[in-house]
Amino acid sequence: MSRDHRPASRRVGTDHLLLALLDDAASTGAQILTRTAQLSVCSWRSNTRSARARSSSTRASVVA
Repeated sequence: MSRDHRPASRRVGTDHLLLALLDDAASTGAQILTRTAQLSVCSWRSNTRSARARSSSTRASVVA
């Protein structure tokens, strides 16, 4: 899994925590999430990254 290394951003949000939790598909947290939501780890990662991208583009347009 690639890491987002932007030195200008020091924010650690819930999206970062979720991606870290999903980093190990065999972890208890990842297993609970996949069972509860009936989504694969891959789907969780993809959905979280998509949401982050939408959120980032929205923040950028507000700042501009």
